[in-house]
Amino acid sequence: MSKTLKIRRSFSLFTTTSIARCVDLFQSCDDKAFRSILDPANYIQCGQTPYPNAYEATRPWLNYVHVKDADAEGKVTPAGEGVACWPELLQRLRADGYDGFLSLEPHLANASRYKGFSGPDLFRRASQALQSMLQAMDWLYA
Repeated sequence: MSKTLKIRRSFSLFTTTSIARCVDLFQSCDDKAFRSILDPANYIQCGQTPYPNAYEATRPWLNYVHVKDADAEGKVTPAGEGVACWPELLQRLRADGYDGFLSLEPHLANASRYKGFSGPDLFRRASQALQSMLQAMDWLYA
């Protein structure tokens, strides 16, 4: 399987490689501007466990979370409908005082290596899935 690494202009890392390689990169760079994006679906698609494994390992650098999930075969699903353990991850983020972003990135209608699309109806479904989980744990959001 090909491993890829993408850097955004904000110097955030799309974690689409192994957990160990991500940690090595963060430790090697040792730069406060170089931060981690936790993308549970991407980890699943690379055969990695997003929570608790990737979360625990990359937590010191975490400041952004892509909200999408994937089933055991890697097909993208709304958060909470795949194998990423979203309710547990959200509970842990809250318990750890996470104050970064939760960014919906559902890719439900079309997901490919460099792009994704959901459309309004599927995006609404993804949004409602996240909102339901946040409401169930009384986590206020704006």
